[in-house]
This record gives sequence, structure tokens and C-alpha cells, in this order.
Amino acid sequence: MRFYNNGTIHKCFLEFKPAHGLDAKSLSSLLIDELRRFGLDLAYLVGQGYDGASVMSGIHKGVQKFVRNVAPRAVYVHCYAHRLNVVLGDVCKSVLAARDFFALFEHTDVFTSVSLMHRMWMDVQKEFYPTEPARQLQRLSDTRRCCRAVACVNIRDRLHALLAFLYSVPHDCTGDRVVEAKGLLAQIDFKFVVLLRLFCDLLGKIWLVSEQLQAVSLAQHSVKLVQNLTECLTKLHLTDDFTECLFEQAEA
Repeated sequence: MRFYNNGTIHKCFLEFKPAHGLDAKSLSSLLIDELRRFGLDLAYLVGQGYDGASVMSGIHKGVQKFVRNVAPRAVYVHCYAHRLNVVLGDVCKSVLAARDFFALFEHTDVFTSVSLMHRMWMDVQKEFYPTEPARQLQRLSDTRRCCRAVACVNIRDRLHALLAFLYSVPHDCTGDRVVEAKGLLAQIDFKFVVLLRLFCDLLGKIWLVSEQLQAVSLAQHSVKLVQNLTECLTKLHLTDDFTECLFEQAEA
């Protein structure tokens, strides 16, 4: 909950509450009842923010509509951070290179998560980076695509260890694991490394904006943040220097 008091915007958590019905009417009734239980006057409710699911955002039968029936000034806003993630999801699905890159990314994560493979992956990292803590390859999320920036950085920083790990699997295992390791190793090629460098850069910039969109002091600057990000990404796309730098990094 966000509220204004004594010239300052505050943000606080009220409680978790089990939902016994997942339809809009049940969810809105639960929400309204709980706000009243905390002694909050709905006449002063001026905003409500959810994701874009129809059960929440529907203009006729969504949660936001039922809430506005009792709090007419509670304008619904689709969470800006969620909108950014939805756009990223649609882009990654429509660009074949991005779709295939993240599919391979996810298969690699799953492969290194299996008990025996996970232990081997930890051991290889200790060999290559004895003074640094071993890193997990993070599971990708469809609802928090901006966080894939961290996952990409982990692969980038541990790429040499990952290649050595996949190469060593055939010597220590048999059967399906060998086939999977060889398949992953064959696909982690120069194109993959170029895309890895690209997404580390792009998702890093997007992740910073996503974090700011969830800040307490965001206020009226959200649209400007997205506009600045769009301009920044457009300029990168148009420069040869960025492409040359990307290839140089991939070759290193």
C-alpha cells in the first residue's frame, strides 16, 4: 500500500490473505473487506495497480471495476514494471534468435540443476575460480524477464567453466546425460556468445529501469523513464560502434 502523509509518500505491506475464490467478484470482495478491516476509508482510495490479467484489469467485470463501484476515485493503473516485462516477453517470442537463445539458456540451467551435474558444475567453478563463490545458473521467469539480466551475467562470467564442465561430462557419465551435454556444447557457439554479450548489455539497462519503476519515490517520472530507455536502445541499434564492440567482446 502506498499513501501520502505529511508531505511524504510512504509504502508499507499490510498482510497476506488466502483467496478462496479466484474470480473477480471474490477477489474484489476480499480486498475491500480487508481494507475496511484495517479501518481505511475507501473514499480516500485514489489508485489501484495490478498486472494486466483480465480478471484484475477487466473494464466491465474485473477486480478494478468492482473496487471502483465502492471507491469511484480509485483509478486503475497497469503496473509499469509488469508492462515492461510483458513487452520483453512478446519481443523475445517474436524474434527467433532471442527465442532460441533463451530456450538454450533454460536447457543449460535445467541440465546443471540435476544432482550429479550440479555437484560437478560446482566443482568445475572451484577449479577455475578458487577465490570466488560458485554461482548457480538462475531459473528464467516469464513474469520477471528483467531479472534475466543477472542470469545472463552469471553465464557470461562463468562461460569458460561452463564449456569445460560440458566437455568433461562425457568422460564421467553415460547415457542421456552425455547426449544432452554434447548437444548443449555444440550449440554454445560464437553466435550464442554474441547474443549473450548483447543481452547482458540490453537487459542490464532495462533492469535498472525496472527497478526504478518499483521505487517508492517514482511518482510522475515513470513515463519519462520508459521514454529515455526507448531512446537509449534506439541509439544503440543505429551505431556501428556498438556492433563492433559487441563482436570484439565475443571474440575475447
